[in-house]
Amino acid sequence: YIGHFTPAGAKIVPPGPDGKRIAGGYEFFYNGWEASEFAKGTYVRGEAKYKNLMPTSRKGCLDVAELKKLGMNKERLNDPLFFYQLLFPLCEPSKSGIAGDKRMPYHTQTAAHTNTYAAAEGGGVGYGHEWKPVSTIEMIKWEGIPIRHGSLDGKPGTHYARWLANDKRHDPVIAENFNYTRYLEVKRMFKLNNNDKEKKRGEEGYDPCNKYDYIYKVLVSNMNNVTKKADRDGCIDETTWGHSGYCGEVGGRLLKKKVDKGGQTTMIFDISNRYPRGYVHRHKLSNKPPGFNQQGPAEIYHLMNQLDDLTIGNPSTKTSLYNSVQRENVEYDMKQVYDGPIHITADNHFSGEHVLDHAGGKGYGMTLTNRRDRFPKDTKNHLHHEKVEANSKRSKVARFNNPIVAVKEVAATATKKAFTKTIVSFQSTGATNIAGVNNLLSARLYS
Repeated sequence: YIGHFTPAGAKIVPPGPDGKRIAGGYEFFYNGWEASEFAKGTYVRGEAKYKNLMPTSRKGCLDVAELKKLGMNKERLNDPLFFYQLLFPLCEPSKSGIAGDKRMPYHTQTAAHTNTYAAAEGGGVGYGHEWKPVSTIEMIKWEGIPIRHGSLDGKPGTHYARWLANDKRHDPVIAENFNYTRYLEVKRMFKLNNNDKEKKRGEEGYDPCNKYDYIYKVLVSNMNNVTKKADRDGCIDETTWGHSGYCGEVGGRLLKKKVDKGGQTTMIFDISNRYPRGYVHRHKLSNKPPGFNQQGPAEIYHLMNQLDDLTIGNPSTKTSLYNSVQRENVEYDMKQVYDGPIHITADNHFSGEHVLDHAGGKGYGMTLTNRRDRFPKDTKNHLHHEKVEANSKRSKVARFNNPIVAVKEVAATATKKAFTKTIVSFQSTGATNIAGVNNLLSARLYS
């Protein structure tokens, strides 16, 4: 006799002398689980409970006073351009005429960076194609073209057809507002940064993502600027951009994505409205903190540091950048939009017990799918981890069993808060494991 096993390979933990089933420091439950007083004390999801997982009290809201100050009124509620310019200002905010306009500039910066790059490349000196400096208004129109094209069909191969008068894909709005030759000229020179002010490869502080970081920086900063309170639940995932050319340290081959080559950026969003709150670019030179050698967990670590900076009560931070209109370095406040550690969801790329320990010790909650190679030590054999036969009657019956719940309560220390780790293991169409910290009050078969 070896033991009792589920179809997905979970071996039942035998009871000890005290009747508890312990393996790897976790206590295992097989007939459902209800939180102890300790676990209730570490729970971070407030009013969320069984049958009400996302109460309205967890939702954030925009800053009405800030929106009104920036020009919001009843007529502009259905104006997409107004909302766009809240995040990507059409003019230099310090020249907007609005007192206390704290937004980070965008179009004025891209126009300046584009002209600077064009001059460095010899544009306008009389050789080759004539270069006419691009204005902010022209930059706004230029950057609007891919947005409009994307709303039509978004296919790279049909882009040029927007200017063909006899083509059914012709778009008069694009064609009448921007000459195709000029569009290509600006496209060749477009820049989001000033290369002369960036650290070079090999220098301390070099950022391989400096060519595209600015649009993310502006998006997140200005989104937080018009927010009064962010959601208390956030979702982390990566966004992918395709590029078939040389990617350097910032990209390469991608697996199981819509594009097979390119780069990625990991971002955290509110779950209610998908408002972005923070980001970490994925690249080969990224700093991995001690104990966080895997890509996903290291990115979680850095994102949590950003969330700490956005939490009321912690020291506030500023972002410094050279403002091309003001012609000096300007500091922009990072508005704090959280009133405490939040609950975060993510997929198994970001999982690991060290992630739960780090998050729990800081007071955060997390819910993640768990990779089969990242189970806590000495627990894998007691959790669902093997493939099952889809048409097996035994496998189908196992779907109606209570989940296996493994729980570990960790006391507070001088530097870390108390926290409760859980692993909920069940068999759906295959073995499924949900790891979490400070995230559950109960777990049982849904009914």
